[in-house]
Amino acid sequence: MKCCRLRPGRFAVRHPRDHRALRGPPRRCSGLRGLLLAAICLAFAGAALGSQVLFANYDPATFSGLTGTGPGPRITPGVLDFRNGAAFSTDSSGYTLNSVELCILPTLGNITNLVVSLYSDAAGTPGTALAPLALTAGPDALNNRLFACTALNLAPYSTYWVVAEATAAAGNKPSDFLWFSSRTLGPVASDFGDSGTTAWDDWTADASGPGLSLVVYATPVPEPSPFPLLLLGAIALGRLGFSAGPNCRPPAPARR
Repeated sequence: MKCCRLRPGRFAVRHPRDHRALRGPPRRCSGLRGLLLAAICLAFAGAALGSQVLFANYDPATFSGLTGTGPGPRITPGVLDFRNGAAFSTDSSGYTLNSVELCILPTLGNITNLVVSLYSDAAGTPGTALAPLALTAGPDALNNRLFACTALNLAPYSTYWVVAEATAAAGNKPSDFLWFSSRTLGPVASDFGDSGTTAWDDWTADASGPGLSLVVYATPVPEPSPFPLLLLGAIALGRLGFSAGPNCRPPAPARR
């Protein structure tokens, strides 16, 4: 117990823990919690990101970057004649694929006889089919056609292939397409069907010849950034140590 002087000649007895009641209930450190919440939100929110050009080897608006027509997918009823693909790669970020744009036109059949798909990479050639890409726009005046998909994720540092195949035209007639070539060198891949059969042969890749016209539109996937969290974490620690007040610290042990 301790005595404290009230006025001359009078004393009162005070318990060592009575100072807590005089100060009122402990504060909840709401400012500190707000800082921590802001740090977490900044770290994970990221900037508002929209669709952007991930890969392009020509300009669909001006036709620049193209060298002319190249071979395209072709089919003769009962025989898989020819299919081909163009490759693109991602960088250090993940993406959601929105659509691809090709400069391609039919010479036999029509555009509904064209099947476009996204493939994985298998040692420099198309591997496994991942998803079909549906025609959503085109052709425009320059024979550009847009093929889109829904919520298809692309991994960082990965290669993918856009593969075009033909299906038989109405009346089981041949279909043939011309896929415009790019001045940008490959990689491209071609696959000839076995003569007289319905089986595809092996892909043949070419990285040194002209590429095939391709523009890839994708949306970057935002990743958590450590820097806002570290910065606001340091501010929060400073607030805890210097400005949060003694009520945000553990109580000192009672003296006996």
